Amino acid sequence: MEARALYRALLREAQKFPTYNYREYAVRRIKDEFKSKAADPAYLVEGETELAQLKRLVKVARLYVPDSERLVVEQ
Repeated sequence: MEARALYRALLREAQKFPTYNYREYAVRRIKDEFKSKAADPAYLVEGETELAQLKRLVKVARLYVPDSERLVVEQ
């Protein structure tokens, strides 16, 4: 997977977090880390594993957060 596609996939997956705080933290972390490591070819391999881990985290987060619990910022 090329760097731009990996970056978009990570951001797209981070947007699926049901909780605002987790979602914003994940997006911020992805952007910061990608800026510092995007030129490193080894990061692409590491990024693939991070994407798989992020997908698992989103699935688990959706199991334990009720839909009715939204912050004022989200409404």
